[in-house]
Amino acid sequence: MKFKSKMVGTALLSIGLIVGVPTLASAHCDTPEGPTYDALQAAIDEGNFDHIAYWVLEEDEEELRNIYDHAISVMEKSDDEEIDELAERYLFENFVRIHRAGEGAPYTGISHEPVEPGIAAADESIAQESLQPLEDGGFITDENRDVAESAFEELLAHKDFDVEDTEAGREYVNAYVIFTHLFEEGHGEEHSEGHDHEDGHVHGEEAHGDTHAEESTPSHAASHEGQTSNLTWEARTVDEIKADLPPYHSIEDLQIYKVVWGDTLWGISQATGFTVEELSEAFHITNPDLIFANDILGK
Repeated sequence: MKFKSKMVGTALLSIGLIVGVPTLASAHCDTPEGPTYDALQAAIDEGNFDHIAYWVLEEDEEELRNIYDHAISVMEKSDDEEIDELAERYLFENFVRIHRAGEGAPYTGISHEPVEPGIAAADESIAQESLQPLEDGGFITDENRDVAESAFEELLAHKDFDVEDTEAGREYVNAYVIFTHLFEEGHGEEHSEGHDHEDGHVHGEEAHGDTHAEESTPSHAASHEGQTSNLTWEARTVDEIKADLPPYHSIEDLQIYKVVWGDTLWGISQATGFTVEELSEAFHITNPDLIFANDILGK
């Protein structure tokens, strides 16, 4: 089809201290050069919806499947390449919209901006199952090496999943986002501005002063509530989060939940059935990328 050739959201990790919701909002979920588009092509070429199901929340699968079935039906009945292109664009735009909505992010259209060099190198490292492309590009530093190696190991552990196992796919997406986020432009600055230990939840706009740059250093990390800078971070599974949830009948009942090392807001969303947007609104989390171990959701 012509469409491809034309178009061609922890603190995720701040020295292993901050946990956050997986989001590709600032990466490349909305570009034809990103992994969601590759997944879409596989779904179209193989006629298998499972290739894109794991990129959206479980409660959003039905909506996406209906759109997928409709688009595929149009393409199968058409001999017109332009109609095929429009149907594929319709499917991709809605796929991205639903994916981002599940993360509490707005849909801002399809991006045609080049993929950031760090993200491109991360993707190549994943393809080669080696950090060498990132090393060659200068994206692995003494400061991030331990975290990068740990995140990469976690990603590879989830990489070869059965496409029909949607939950395994979602675990891979979680690991993928955590890893690639490390190499986004401005990643270090994002966390040096956003981590406020006194106030609990961090509001990036409220971070102020130069002291935050010091707070993200390894020496500070080593003193944070006894946690060490070489502590590896691993996203907890949905089942692990469910085991620690308090009894709840409504979202308000979750206000006493204490965030555990390895939690993500996306994982809590998966475990409870509430969307990231609902959780953020209920507990006044203005930046859903940032939640902290030992925080109480309702405080």
